Amino acid sequence: MAEGVLREITVALPRVPGMEIEASRTAVAIAESIRMSPDGIGEARTAAVAACSQALEPSRASRREVYLTFQILGKGGDPNEFRIMVRDGGIGFAHG
Repeated sequence: MAEGVLREITVALPRVPGMEIEASRTAVAIAESIRMSPDGIGEARTAAVAACSQALEPSRASRREVYLTFQILGKGGDPNEFRIMVRDGGIGFAHG
């Protein structure tokens, strides 16, 4: 794990409609476990759903799974940040 990462959880979800619900449940459970504020928990739920929705868009991904990594960051054992990363194996977006 990277420096400052107190805990890291990676889950693989199938690329099927509704998978964002499972992602949001995981995000909420982790956010609650570190005693985030109700607003923070809502933001974590929204971020997980938005990330998964983007991964479900046609991305020409060769993988059938979407990988979500949840990281709890902080110093001295005190969490102060919750990061959600999504990897789908797609080609990404054109910048321009």
